[in-house]
Amino acid sequence: MYHCSTQYRNWTFTEQQLKERRAKSNADYIERHIQERDRSEFLTADEEAVLLRYYEMQMKDFCNKFRPPMPKMVIATSLQYFKRFYVRNSVMDYHPRDIYLICVYSACKIDEFIISIIDFIRNIKNCSNIEQTADVLLSYELLLIEKLDFQLIVHNAYRPFEGLIIDLKTHLPPEKVNDADHLRMLGMNEFLEKTLTSDVYFFFPPSQVALTALVFASVKEKVDIDAYIVDHICSSLDRADLHKVKDTIRLIASVVNSTTPFNKSEAKALDKKLEKCYNRENDPRSAHLNKLDEANGY
Repeated sequence: MYHCSTQYRNWTFTEQQLKERRAKSNADYIERHIQERDRSEFLTADEEAVLLRYYEMQMKDFCNKFRPPMPKMVIATSLQYFKRFYVRNSVMDYHPRDIYLICVYSACKIDEFIISIIDFIRNIKNCSNIEQTADVLLSYELLLIEKLDFQLIVHNAYRPFEGLIIDLKTHLPPEKVNDADHLRMLGMNEFLEKTLTSDVYFFFPPSQVALTALVFASVKEKVDIDAYIVDHICSSLDRADLHKVKDTIRLIASVVNSTTPFNKSEAKALDKKLEKCYNRENDPRSAHLNKLDEANGY
């Protein structure tokens, strides 16, 4: 199913390809607006990366505090929308404070976590004008869908990981079945949680990420599942292919664990810098945009 998906065809890259696409989005924005201000006033591609990490963490915090509680699948989908959006767009063109919210709201719809726009907005801290915020979010909804090329189905590792846990239980002796439940909690709450803000889903199939989560949990919990992996998961593979699987697991773990941390004070400084250089014509709140609408008879 994954290998027939738009995620596999259009949202899978090498690390170099992903870096180049993000750099191009940054360079394209600067080229379009270079006549408006000095080059030093724009964000660099590296500064955008720091700012996006900052907003990803805000996004996760918003989702984790959401009421009613938001399923992990919805959180995973929303973060992938956010990441995909900024592969092709600069934060200077569309401010992440709004884009992350519409990513979450759209993910709620796609993953059938039913909530009204009003109840959604009530979860936004210090939101003083619900009606205006609803208008802003809804004005971004079609934009998000268009920028994602209407490709809204996201494959993440949660379902395949649950499948592995269920299968593992059938191969464990009765006295060891509880071990699988421990591995499930550890794999989901630690490893898969870290994948959400990493770029791993741009590089690897979710099934391989799920297997890595299981191996990570088994090593940390000191539960031996080598026989299960070799005799059941990889039973059709020869020795060379088995080594490739092990190498892939190491690569995935490396990508997830090497996600670049950010300095909060640096991120806040960049957020202030963004306020001076982002495209206010794309901000529904902008008085300038309102004037353009009036001039065009809207």
